[in-house]
Amino acid sequence: MSAQPYDVDAWLGDLPAEPVNPGGRPAKSQTGRMRKVLCSACGCIVYASAAALTRSGIPSCGCGEPMRIANLRDRLDRKSVV
Repeated sequence: MSAQPYDVDAWLGDLPAEPVNPGGRPAKSQTGRMRKVLCSACGCIVYASAAALTRSGIPSCGCGEPMRIANLRDRLDRKSVV
């Protein structure tokens, strides 16, 4: 069974000669990021927001061991917030 080629231009239509500017203000860049939390015993990795870690604390792993924040910068940021 072979795939039949189709005409992409017919499906998409003609491209505009000039770039399209929808107007309005430009989209904001994403500022939030997830923090990596890991278990050194079994290697389980989870991601959580800084706000979730501040509210609920660092989770414990399913294997029973405490988890830790992977990046030093995130550990330092967390100590200054809490």
